[in-house]
Amino acid sequence: MLSELCGQKIAADSYVGFFINDCGEYLVFVQPRGEDTATLLHSDMDWKPCEVADLALKQLRSRSGPMTVGDILIDAAEASWLTGCLEATAWMREGTAQRG
Repeated sequence: MLSELCGQKIAADSYVGFFINDCGEYLVFVQPRGEDTATLLHSDMDWKPCEVADLALKQLRSRSGPMTVGDILIDAAEASWLTGCLEATAWMREGTAQRG
């Protein structure tokens, strides 16, 4: 179970994405239903949670080469995967900022 792997509680109705990079490091993306941000967890960062939101998606689309998301350095393949996760979960974040 991914929640045990990364040491984070993951709600059953959350969208969860999983990626293993070419160095064998694990990345986990968690988008809770109804939350305006998702969480990115990286095994190489000791699973420290990093919040990601639609702003990260805009930044990912506009860059090339290595980039950062919070304190996490990601390469092109990881950015591509993360972009897909953010795009797949956009509907889960719609309208959440207004509810505040």
